Amino acid sequence: MKSKTKNTITKQPSKLVVDVSDFQKNIEDRIVKGKDLLRIAVPLAQNTPRYIGMISHKVYDDVAEKNFMAQYRRWNDYNLELLKQSFDNSENEYRDDYHSSGYCPVLLGEDIVQEQKDIIERQIVNLESLLDKLPLIPCTSEKLNNESTNISKIFDYKKVFIVHGHDTSAESQTARFLEQLGLDPIILHEQANLGKTIIEKIESNSDVGFGIVLYTPCDRGGLNKSDSELQPRARQNVVFEHGYLIGKIGRERVCALVKDSIETPGDISGVVYIPMDEIGMWRYSIAKEMKGVGYNIDMNKIK
Repeated sequence: MKSKTKNTITKQPSKLVVDVSDFQKNIEDRIVKGKDLLRIAVPLAQNTPRYIGMISHKVYDDVAEKNFMAQYRRWNDYNLELLKQSFDNSENEYRDDYHSSGYCPVLLGEDIVQEQKDIIERQIVNLESLLDKLPLIPCTSEKLNNESTNISKIFDYKKVFIVHGHDTSAESQTARFLEQLGLDPIILHEQANLGKTIIEKIESNSDVGFGIVLYTPCDRGGLNKSDSELQPRARQNVVFEHGYLIGKIGRERVCALVKDSIETPGDISGVVYIPMDEIGMWRYSIAKEMKGVGYNIDMNKIK
């Protein structure tokens, strides 16, 4: 009697059909918006709690609850469509995994808003996991596969690198601002030396998701002419490290904080320069930049 042979069909993994860096930014943006949903405070109704049998159920303001649920549905529907259109298979495994992460067979209804937020948290974790796996996901073209190597690093969204000159006041103001937001400022001179050069120190500490470069009037310089007037400018190492960080983590993840009227490098388009004004509006500008690249920023913490 002949033995039966089984034909095993190996399912090929879905391939990404969009630009890798664009896909990464889109997912990061959806994570930020999901965390914004978690921070929405839905007020309770006046007649609460309500009892069904022996179980108490929180009753929320009807309008506020419906608005929250509507915002969630819009967020979730967009995520599903994004995952559908980003791969060569509309019913791809990444969309299925995301959809499953939001599935809850039984909603007790004791606290419907909190139960919904628990679902959102699971979906955010799923999207964050997708970012972790992104360098391993195949693409439809050699160009996209080459680009995927540029995002293999996973950024640390709890740390911010500070490049500075001799102005300790500007440095401490910036560090305190980051600490108010619950972030960890990585200041070069505070890192252990271990016999490393400046470049090696930056290399070992710049796996962060954002960098702030302090352009403070620590030096003076000008054109090599007899009548040239010397202008205040940042130290040369600061300018160099600014460019190094842009090359390492991306232009959109680095901004320069400029104190007073000083000379900045010319002919560089797209570089963000934020004036360090006395009333402190620079804090909101930097927070907005960090939020734009995926940091979880609570603007209410800015003082």
